[in-house]
Amino acid sequence: MLKVQLEEAKIERQHKEECEAIRRLIAAQPPRAETQRQLNELEKELVGMEAENFAASRTLELRKKQFGLLLHVVSVVNFTMVFITAKFPTVDTIFYRVGGQTAV
Repeated sequence: MLKVQLEEAKIERQHKEECEAIRRLIAAQPPRAETQRQLNELEKELVGMEAENFAASRTLELRKKQFGLLLHVVSVVNFTMVFITAKFPTVDTIFYRVGGQTAV
């Protein structure tokens, strides 16, 4: 009978120690209101970053299209120059000097 009571007391003491350890862990955490405030701030920051990312993606897509257009224009100009050079072998017939400036 005393052995059973001793075992029960040991178990009860162990439970109390576990509860006290959990209580200390909980007490070490910031209040719920503070945690919620920090979470709200982080969510706002995340929304801002997502908007910034979206804007940067749109700018990148625009720059890709502009670069593609530039390459196309360079290709057309190159083709035109090759064609003109083949048709008019002497550069003097195409380019002439006007007042010290080269004109087409």
